[in-house]
Amino acid sequence: MFSADINEPVMLPKFPLLIFRIPASRINWTTSSFLIGTFVLTLTAVPLYVWYFGVDWFQVALFAVLLVATGFSITLGYHRLFSHMTFRAKLPVRLFTLIFGAAAFENSVLMWASEHRRHHKYVDHDEDPYDISKGFFHAHIGWLLFKLQPQVVEFPAVVVKKPKKKAA
Repeated sequence: MFSADINEPVMLPKFPLLIFRIPASRINWTTSSFLIGTFVLTLTAVPLYVWYFGVDWFQVALFAVLLVATGFSITLGYHRLFSHMTFRAKLPVRLFTLIFGAAAFENSVLMWASEHRRHHKYVDHDEDPYDISKGFFHAHIGWLLFKLQPQVVEFPAVVVKKPKKKAA
């Protein structure tokens, strides 16, 4: 246990860095920093801005337009069009949903569709990215903040392939 040579280094056991009982290597730092930073700014900077500068009709209208555009892009585009392939859309609709889906900060359509298809494939099992059996917090936001398993991206073929042209 004790070394005879006082100059010999002592080896200490390695312990993983824990933050709130979660290994630091399991934290998705990019997503966590962005979401927590956005939350902090919403609680601090937005009220200060409204207090000092107020809100006019243009900002309210812009908020409403972006809310609808990003909401439709996720539900109609990322979910129905790209993940489930429930309909076909022309290029302007696909571009609209891709651009405003990205503006919703929901990740790329490839990542979103891959995770959503994996969710349907493994509902309520360990491979499910947002498994409700791991708790309400995990199913809604915890799966974004923490990496419980290695990230696997299965690129949906329909998103990568170009649509076939109809014969004339």
